[in-house]
Amino acid sequence: MRSGAGSIGRQLLDTGWRQGSLLAAPPNSTVNKRAGGTWQTETFSTDGSLVLATQTCDMVRDAAKEPTVEFLRAYWTDERSKISEAKKNSNRLFLLRTDERAGVMWGLVADATTRMFVEKASLLGERPQAGCLPDRERNFQRWLARRYDRPAVPDALDRAVHQPVVNGLRDERRQASRIASLLDGVAEVLYVVEDDGPPFEVAISFVPEDGTLHAPITEAEAEEVSAWFMSTIGQTGEARVVRWEVWQLDEVSVADYFASTPLSLYEFSS
Repeated sequence: MRSGAGSIGRQLLDTGWRQGSLLAAPPNSTVNKRAGGTWQTETFSTDGSLVLATQTCDMVRDAAKEPTVEFLRAYWTDERSKISEAKKNSNRLFLLRTDERAGVMWGLVADATTRMFVEKASLLGERPQAGCLPDRERNFQRWLARRYDRPAVPDALDRAVHQPVVNGLRDERRQASRIASLLDGVAEVLYVVEDDGPPFEVAISFVPEDGTLHAPITEAEAEEVSAWFMSTIGQTGEARVVRWEVWQLDEVSVADYFASTPLSLYEFSS
């Protein structure tokens, strides 16, 4: 193998480094954290990991021209609400894998608000650890890409659709209501605007969970949830839900999926 900067990426690839691989982070590691619209430095003192966010093909590129790769902070948690958020529409968190320990479900979560850049050469002596599960890799790639290419939701649409849902679900979770419980069976909520407003006419789609953490929502349960969305969104008078459906991803076209806008179910997910 040819030595030099140009071969570093290839050596890393041969060692097993891929997008989604983990690098053990020692205590007192410093990362850049997104907070209040600005980047700040943060030192985390507990043991954790960093997950490789750079695409594998970019990692292999000449290190003399692209000397660094990007990592996000990753950590294990048994907090069910955080695991659930990371598995759904969050733009901030992503669930890389799960592990059951003594009857308790733990999740390995990547956090897009904390990131750092590492020189490729410094990884030559490091062995990658298992990070993102193979069946989650495609979703991880889409989640990473969405940080850069997702269109901004117009203020009027955010006010009419997004904010009422997030505010309403905050109260539902506080009360541990049936609606909050039923939404555990929903992996994603998507919508399309069918008529320019205000008032906006929107169609909502519910993507069922895959059964890993929660049982998928049924048609009957989705009807209950849709009634809540209709009532909550309709309260502002700026939008109304005109139809809803349950989307099985293996039955939905790629064009329809990407023509829809994810509707966040959690605060602080942008």
